[in-house]
Amino acid sequence: MDDLLGMGAEATVRKITFAAHPAVSKIRPVKTYRHPVLDQKLRSRRTATEARCMERALKAGVCAPAVLRVDKKENCEIIMEYIAGQTVRAFLHRYCPLADPALGPGPTEDEPGDEGIEGEQEEEHEEEHHVSEVQLEAPASAAAAAAAATATAVPAPGAALPPAVFLSGDLPLKERMDEAARKIGGTIARLHNAGICHGDLTTSNMMFRDDSADLVLIDFGLAFMSSSAEDKAVDLYVLERALLATHPNSKALFDGIMENYARTSTKGEEILARLVKVRARGRKKSMAG
Repeated sequence: MDDLLGMGAEATVRKITFAAHPAVSKIRPVKTYRHPVLDQKLRSRRTATEARCMERALKAGVCAPAVLRVDKKENCEIIMEYIAGQTVRAFLHRYCPLADPALGPGPTEDEPGDEGIEGEQEEEHEEEHHVSEVQLEAPASAAAAAAAATATAVPAPGAALPPAVFLSGDLPLKERMDEAARKIGGTIARLHNAGICHGDLTTSNMMFRDDSADLVLIDFGLAFMSSSAEDKAVDLYVLERALLATHPNSKALFDGIMENYARTSTKGEEILARLVKVRARGRKKSMAG
């Protein structure tokens, strides 16, 4: 029986079985309040855009669910890889006390929470969409054995923490958060380097895989292609506001994310300078009500 994972304004997400493997089905249902022709066009375009951004992210070395099948004409459905893991939101709630000075003070002004799992970004131009099918393969037993053998290995100075240590090992809070910042900042920078804006960077849309602790970006429903520093700065601003709202003592974590972002981004200095201006506009808007 299919398991309902989420239901938003634009899509329904379920866990299914596809090719004898667990997978996720995301369907954009018909909206009866729209004209049928317009509704079909919008759902088809948004489905293709989401799948295309996921595939481009994967090609750029960003961890995202593999696209297994796309139906953009009838059901407007994407079948994708099921990610076994925990959200970054759950991870931070598990390890971050609400008043730990090591993680920095909470926000100084009211911040909004997550905006929901689904929303859409319109594109200003039409283009042909082509999404290839990706075969889902079971991990090789040798690779699984190797991962298990190294899961508890002692890391070299400056090296990434072993997955088991990072996810559940006995580790100082600051060291765990430094590793989380490295993973998050580097992943977002690689996404932006590939010309992709996620559009909904919240801790609910990031996961740590159970087996490798790799950071996986999920829910590309608002994603779009852009080379604009402004668009990428807004992406980071959405993350900052969501992070500080959901995890009040995460200012130091966000600063660490930005440090790692700047280290990996090809245009980090320009984008972070633009982020300062985006923040200023956001504060003025909040003050104006």
